[in-house]
Amino acid sequence: MATAWNNRCLVYLDQGNYEKAIADCTEAIRLRPTNDESYLSRGLAYSRKGDIETARIDFDHVQRQGSSEANRKRAEVLARQLDSGEKGAH
Repeated sequence: MATAWNNRCLVYLDQGNYEKAIADCTEAIRLRPTNDESYLSRGLAYSRKGDIETARIDFDHVQRQGSSEANRKRAEVLARQLDSGEKGAH
């Protein structure tokens, strides 16, 4: 079920509907707290709506507790983009 919430989050993210993307990613995280993709997607949504500090929390979480090296590196890149002022680049 978490996958369905995360997939819909991605659709909302692509549509620019960041509030709905955040809500769906949050639900996916509630159902499966180890899902790095949901944290990364929610971080992107926060970033794109201008909430840089909350985006950083999600990216930092994956950097510290991510299930794969690839996801930890992706979170590191996204966090650096926040530092450089790039909103929601991927």
